[in-house]
Amino acid sequence: AASEQEFIKLLSAAVRGDNLIYIITERTHLGLLPDGAFKIVITAPLETIKERFKARMRGNLPPPVEQMLEKNHGIFDGLDCNLMLDQNYDVSEVLSKIKNTL
Repeated sequence: AASEQEFIKLLSAAVRGDNLIYIITERTHLGLLPDGAFKIVITAPLETIKERFKARMRGNLPPPVEQMLEKNHGIFDGLDCNLMLDQNYDVSEVLSKIKNTL
């Protein structure tokens, strides 16, 4: 699709110029990343993720949502990335590591 090609061009330009943050929640979208993209993976335990969704859904986590979370948890495990973080990351440390890597 034309819009997908335009998005890929935008991502490629961001590698060489202005920064762009693209949050990926589906493994299939990794193919949109250009060579040279700086990849950060942020992980959290499944139970923590369920609690976060439950809070957003007014205290009720419907079974289909819970099953989707269970199915998708860990889809980025083992991904070749520049930085792997857990839920307790410190933003200033992350920025420092990014600056030192680039």
